[in-house]
This record gives sequence, structure tokens and C-alpha cells, in this order.
Amino acid sequence: MIGSAVTELIAEGVAAMRLEGTVADLVEAIHAHPTLSEGVHEALDGGLQGRPVRGTGGADVHASLGFNFKLTNLQAAVGLGQLEKLAARLERIRRTYCIYRDELAGTNGIRILPFKIEAGEQPQWIDALAKRRDQLDEFLARNGVGCRRFWFPLHTQKPYLREDTDYPNSTRLGKEAIWLPSAFQMTDDDVRSVCRLISNFYCQ
Repeated sequence: MIGSAVTELIAEGVAAMRLEGTVADLVEAIHAHPTLSEGVHEALDGGLQGRPVRGTGGADVHASLGFNFKLTNLQAAVGLGQLEKLAARLERIRRTYCIYRDELAGTNGIRILPFKIEAGEQPQWIDALAKRRDQLDEFLARNGVGCRRFWFPLHTQKPYLREDTDYPNSTRLGKEAIWLPSAFQMTDDDVRSVCRLISNFYCQ
């Protein structure tokens, strides 16, 4: 990178790499305006992609057509820095998945979506279908556990609006699907604690 005060931009990227931060961490960090460093936020965010508000999961509303194909130099640099942690993170998510799968196997009301871990399949998140999904999410939140409801089905977003009857599976599953906690910092005991809370919810 070459330019006036470019070291300010480099310093932010290096700090994020050193702290094992993600692109999302940098995007969500507060940047003063007007400053050069807010260019980091704009470069990494890549625009609102058709979203007036950048939500997560079930809070993501796309009011207009957007695109999500831009990979900036800063994103690439952060990504390269994270590759050193890739093997450990993949193992952690596999371990987390197996605990959820085994601990919740006998809990009526929730189903962990299947991955063939032994055959090499790799989950990115912990996907589950949950009866009374919204109430489960609220119950876990009251107990200090954060989850994410699935994205709204595409056919319910304004640019692609269609009738629910055209997409019965998406309509049905969109109301049940949830991502369970799977942060890389979670320990086996943390995951089991979440499982106990979920089991308690469905035993009520």
C-alpha cells in the first residue's frame, strides 16, 4: 500500500490480525467521522448489499437488490492472517457440532441438521430446526446465551417477493431454523451448558 498516511490503515489491519479479529469485528467497530481510518470500515463492509440496516440472521431485511462479490485487499490480508488458525478452528467447530448432536439426540423439539463428520463434511455453523424457535431463542437470551435465527426466505424479501405457497419448504423451515452458539472460544463445558438449557426448555 502506497499513499499519504497509509500507515494508519495498515496499523488497523495489523492490530486486527494480532488480536485474531475477523472482518466482521472491524466492520462492527466504531470509526470516527471524518477520519482516514473509517475508510477501513467502508472498504471491508463493501456497501449495504441492498440492506438499509446491516442485521444478522433473522434481522436481515433486503429492501432492494444488492451484491456481495467484493473482496478488498484489507479483507484478503485479514483472511491470510487467519489461515494460521484454520486447522484449529475447523477442529473446534467439528467438536462443537458433535457435542450438540450427541447431547441433544434425545431431546424432543429440536433436531441438529446432519453432517457426515467422519466422512469429511465440515459444518460452518451449528444448524438446527427447533419447535417454538422464537421462544427458545428468547429463553436462551434470558439465560445469557445468544443465538441467531435463520435468514428470512429469499422469496419474502422485496426484490424477490413471491407467495409463500410457491415455496412451502422454505416457508416452513424458515420459522424453525436457528444457529446455535458456536464461537471458537467456546469450551466443551460451554457447549454442554447450552445443551442443558435447551433440554430444560423443552422439558417445561
